[in-house]
Amino acid sequence: MPTFRVSGTALPTAEAGDVASIDDAVAGEDAVQVEEAVRQDDGSVQFTLHVDAADAAAAAEVGWRVADRMSPGSTVTVLA
Repeated sequence: MPTFRVSGTALPTAEAGDVASIDDAVAGEDAVQVEEAVRQDDGSVQFTLHVDAADAAAAAEVGWRVADRMSPGSTVTVLA
């Protein structure tokens, strides 16, 4: 199964508050490894994941699940 790099930004929101831990967000996702996650001064978290998936669309779905657990309204892009 190919590995895709998925990049994203989780933003804090008034409704949800601070961005949740990426470790908690990837818990239960067997095909995901965190390459990096950096909390910014504004409270957002920029992250890159390695996702084992059948194709880019499946990798994006996994990325969105993880990002939504961190903060609703996050952005996700499949890099490769």
